[in-house]
Amino acid sequence: MKRIIIILTALCIAFGSHAQTDTLATPNGYPAEFNIDLGLSAGISTLSNNIGSPYCSKYGFTLQIPLMAHWQFAPHWKLSAGLRYDFNWYPLYYDVEINADRSGVCFPTEPTTATRRGYAYGSYVGVPVELKWYPRANSRGSFGIALDVFTGYSVSSNITITEHYISSFDNAVSRVISILTNSDNIMSVMQPWKVEIGLTLTTDKLGLLHGLRFFANCLPTFIDPATDTPIYTSGITMFL
Repeated sequence: MKRIIIILTALCIAFGSHAQTDTLATPNGYPAEFNIDLGLSAGISTLSNNIGSPYCSKYGFTLQIPLMAHWQFAPHWKLSAGLRYDFNWYPLYYDVEINADRSGVCFPTEPTTATRRGYAYGSYVGVPVELKWYPRANSRGSFGIALDVFTGYSVSSNITITEHYISSFDNAVSRVISILTNSDNIMSVMQPWKVEIGLTLTTDKLGLLHGLRFFANCLPTFIDPATDTPIYTSGITMFL
């Protein structure tokens, strides 16, 4: 998985420029512009739960790779849609283990000498739709504000429990001791659908940084099976 992310990141940096540009005419005579590009954004996310839950996570990591088609249909407006891949990583609370019925994670029922940590991974593929407004007509590089909706479905997810301890030679050792995957009905814990809304501030005046996106998932990312509590995700990403 790490190799795939590195390859995709390199491709996005290499081909992040416009792949195609066509000029069309709108009914009011404005020369509308159509183009396609491959982008990249990365950022942090957080889960809306409390410290008493085994799914507690102060932060997470998200990587988003969109392939977008853009239509500049008016001097101040651009409409975009396409296909996006999302990779999400969440370090869960310390000292957790897989439930006996493999329905999720819980706090250990027996004391252990090592520290156990849970990590949740999820990959989504879906369709983003974005509407962008530019305060200054035909000045797309200066500043823009965009609203978007992303609807995606999980193509891969798992929860991995890693044990950390000090060996007899005083070396720090980490090893995977359990994995909860799709074959364990993980979709009852990590929800398969994502409907994400976002607000993006864009500019082309800051070099590699092209904008900031604030987002929130309208559907639960997790549902704690022990308490049936929905856990939501929000965060911020940077566009490169």
